[in-house]
Amino acid sequence: MAGQNTYRYVVYDVLTTMQSAFPDADINANHILYWARTVENLIRKRHLNKLESGAYLSQFANVPVLKDGIRHYIELPSAIYDLAFEKGIKYITHQRSTSIAFTHTLFQPTSQSESFRLYYSPYEVPSPSNPYFYRVNSRIYFLGVENIKLPTVEMGLYTAIDPRSSQVNLDDTINLNEDQVAQLRIELLNMGRYMLMIPSERDMEGADTRTEGSPGVSRSTITSNNRNQQPQEEQIETTPE
Repeated sequence: MAGQNTYRYVVYDVLTTMQSAFPDADINANHILYWARTVENLIRKRHLNKLESGAYLSQFANVPVLKDGIRHYIELPSAIYDLAFEKGIKYITHQRSTSIAFTHTLFQPTSQSESFRLYYSPYEVPSPSNPYFYRVNSRIYFLGVENIKLPTVEMGLYTAIDPRSSQVNLDDTINLNEDQVAQLRIELLNMGRYMLMIPSERDMEGADTRTEGSPGVSRSTITSNNRNQQPQEEQIETTPE
């Protein structure tokens, strides 16, 4: 089954099916591969919304910490899924020295507006042993570590796929489980049928068959639509004397 879970197998399987159904369609493997990567993102995000999974977790060690005035921050090293409560960020840790050994301390998620309240609670006030983070676009700001040396942090992120990337090997295994790969194929076929059927359904062919009295149709509309189809002499109206 491993060979059937590669991009090559899925892409050419879907491509063959689409070409059989639409022999005149201008479609190739690159189209299907782009759709596959896009739908793969959607399937993974749906899964993470229901159940966090280490299968999609990427670790980044030694992410450099920058400074904006007194605030420490980092730039996200990769695009992540935009999940509720910043769950696209699984964890952020920093090392702090104790009298015994170096230990990892987890940053707790918060928001920029909520962070102001933390400083008024003696049990939640940010500190090196109780740090927080909040996100602003691609930046992650830290609270509680302003007065310590913090060169790097470690992060675990649920990273999203860039479907535009050209660095894709067709023989790579799709990072989905068996039932998700089957769902990927179904959604690709549905997407392909929709994309290839829309243009023909939007073609404007034939004359206006609406009649006077139809909703939104006036006598002037019918006259205008049919004017070019009538002999010139029939367009001339005379006024009875």
